[in-house]
Parts: sequence; C-alpha cells; structure tokens
Amino acid sequence: MSYQAVLFDLDGVLAPTALIHRAAWRELFAGYFAAHGVTPGYTENDYFSNIDGRPRFSGVETELAAHGVTLPFGSASDTPEMETVCGLGNRKNALFLERLAEIRPYPEVPALLDALDELGVRKAVVTSSRNSAEVLARTGLAPRFELVVDGNVAAERGLKGKPAPDAYLLAAELLGVSPEHAIVAEDALSGVESGKAGGFFTVGVDRGEVGREALLKAGADVVVADLGELVEILRAPVRGGQRDAVSKPYDKSTTPTTLVSGASTVLPSSSSRASTVLPSSSSRASEALPSSSSRASEAQSRDLPPQTCAASNDGDPATARRMTNNGRRLTNDRRGVTSDERRPTNNNHQVPASLEATHD
Repeated sequence: MSYQAVLFDLDGVLAPTALIHRAAWRELFAGYFAAHGVTPGYTENDYFSNIDGRPRFSGVETELAAHGVTLPFGSASDTPEMETVCGLGNRKNALFLERLAEIRPYPEVPALLDALDELGVRKAVVTSSRNSAEVLARTGLAPRFELVVDGNVAAERGLKGKPAPDAYLLAAELLGVSPEHAIVAEDALSGVESGKAGGFFTVGVDRGEVGREALLKAGADVVVADLGELVEILRAPVRGGQRDAVSKPYDKSTTPTTLVSGASTVLPSSSSRASTVLPSSSSRASEALPSSSSRASEAQSRDLPPQTCAASNDGDPATARRMTNNGRRLTNDRRGVTSDERRPTNNNHQVPASLEATHD
C-alpha cells in the first residue's frame, strides 16, 4: 500500500508548543485549586490524564470533575476572570498567548516537509488548537500545508473533538485521500486514539513525555522519536521502483487557500482538485456535515470549540481570520503545561525563556 498524505497534529509534533500549553494549564489550575482549597492539588499526571489532546473547555471540565469541582459552563464570550468552565478556559488561553514568544519548529520538520514534497505526498495539520494560525505563522510553517483543520472550524461544523476521528476524516476527505492511504502523526494519547478510530496508519511521536509504551497501548502502529523517520515509512511501500499513483504533488510555489471559520473559501474537490466554493458560515449552518463526520458519528463525543463554547483548546478566532492566505484551514486545540514539565530532549528546541521559570 502506498500512502498519499500525512496528517500532522501541531503541538508537540511540529513545534514544541506543548510545553507552553502545559505551563499555562499548570498555572491556571495550581492557582485556582490553591485559592479555593481544593485538595489534592494539580499534578503532572492531571495534565496527561484529563487535559492532553482534548478541546480546551473539555479539558477544563474533565480536570474540574476529577477534583470534585462543578462550575457553570458559561459561554465563549466569558472573560478570563469569570468562574465558569469557559471563563477558566479563556484564562488558560490568555496565559498561553503571553508565553508564545519566539517559537520554532522541531529541527527535523523542515527537511521532512521537503522530503514529503519530493515524494508527492499531501500534507495537512489537524489540531484541536484554536491558536494554530498564530503558531504556524510564528514557526514559518504556514505556507507548507495546503490544509489546516483546527478547533475554530470544528466548532462551526459540529465536529467532535479528539479522540473522536471527525477532524482527521474531514481532512482526508478534503484532500481526496482515503484513510487507509493516509498517515496520522500524533504525540497525545487522545490523538493516537483518534487516528486509529478513523482507520489511519497512526504514528506515535514520543518526545520523551507520554512514552513509547503508552502510545502503543493507545493504538499507535509504530512509535518514532524523530519525525524524520516518517520518510522511511513512506518509502517502504514502494514496489518496482514506483510509488502507487498519488494526487498531484503540492506546489510550494503557490499560496495555499485557507478554510477559516466564517469565511467563504475555495476548496479542491476530493475527486479532481477542481475548485468548489465553500458557502459562508451563515449558509453552512443548514448544511449536512461532511461524510467524514457521519462516518465518525459513533465516536466518543467532545465539546465544541470556544466560539460556540464547545470544541477548542487554545485559539483566537480573530487570529484564525488573519491566516486566510497561509494554508487551507479547519482547526481545533490541545496542550497545556505543569510545574515540572520536562524540557525537550533535543537542545535545539526553542523554548521561550518565560517558560523556564515554571520548571522550578
């Protein structure tokens, strides 16, 4: 079998933003629990068990419930000072954005993307983050992807968050690639579960945090420590010196379109890459969900992103709209941070100095 596309998670896979998310989550809940006398307090295990990979508000609800705390859900417009699920989620996002300094992709990522282009393999980002526009722009990766599915679009289209496979199935459908001909690269347990639930070949990325065994147990077909190893996986199916026919390779010289919530956007059809116009968000409300969503209807449900106060983690809808020329887009969000988060094992990873203060 030949793989025609790779669908990447963002935080912790393409860039070390997972550390920043974890630090923001730690500051949020350590402070909140201490101020309200909640015991036991927030720990590193809380992040991996209750938050990692989930849409932002879902992570807040799950963590609060694990500590016996119940708050009103509120709405996406709640200010960070409000004691609601959405208020705490927005407070976490503000903490994340404060820390998002000069972030860079993992060292092996640019060369990997070059290799995928040479192989004619399509590339997309599928993330729970609503901050994907900001992160992709700051890392310089925005022009490298023809499609981004994030929390902003997941909210509009009613997609369930990871570990449900909805977002990955939608990305594959928009690329015109069947799940069995696509690879999912994930570092979170819920993300690995999402890829497997969708029928994708799922690669667990072990950055020294979740662990190889945990990723395999969650369903990863293989676990790598370096994304560069994906090239060998892609080359393995080659028969007789020829790869199976794939879609037209992504042309880096062109500016990819961006699917952004609330915007009319040109999308390639799944059969021929001919352009079709996606209706604006107002008319989309009455549309049926893509077939990828119906295929995942039995998957585990998740809240929707912040704009509808449901499936999101970290993102600013306004930021998403600023990315309309950088890469076709659909979005979601993940990741937080705790006090004793581990630094990336590769010293070349760029971690903002503001994060270092959280390691003591």
